[in-house]
Amino acid sequence: RYQAASFAAIEARGVPAELRQPVKVVRDFAEKLPLHLAAGEGLVLRGPVGTMKTTLAVAVLQYGLQLGERAMFLTMPSLIDSIFSAKAVSSEDWLRFESRLRQVPLLVLDDLGAEWGSGYVMSKVDAIFSERYNRKRSTIVTTNLAGQSLQSRYPDRIIDRLRATA
Repeated sequence: RYQAASFAAIEARGVPAELRQPVKVVRDFAEKLPLHLAAGEGLVLRGPVGTMKTTLAVAVLQYGLQLGERAMFLTMPSLIDSIFSAKAVSSEDWLRFESRLRQVPLLVLDDLGAEWGSGYVMSKVDAIFSERYNRKRSTIVTTNLAGQSLQSRYPDRIIDRLRATA
């Protein structure tokens, strides 16, 4: 679906006036991507459905891939499903998958807040964000949740990690 998501394609399609500034900010981030990756800096793209969050996140990912960077894209529900599935198949697959999540230079997590939020799931999300923060790995997050909704749903540690790096 997102193979053609690029800044050129976004601009060719036309950017609504109310989204021009956010698109510029994200494009500026992408143009300095090697510096951001070295510093472990990412983005949090928040807003309602239909505001190009996922497309912009994937455009940054595509830009990074063109530069030869390694990157990974997952929706939050798919992330949780993949963790459970890999764990059920074999502990080796599970460890390999989690290792990739923690080490890939650029991770795009789409739809933060769409995952089921039980204790185990929340501890896995916390572990992933904490490990990426500690390893200075860049994470781009998209979410429909506003600030207060994010804070009421996620532990302060996750919010702190996002604020410190995005």
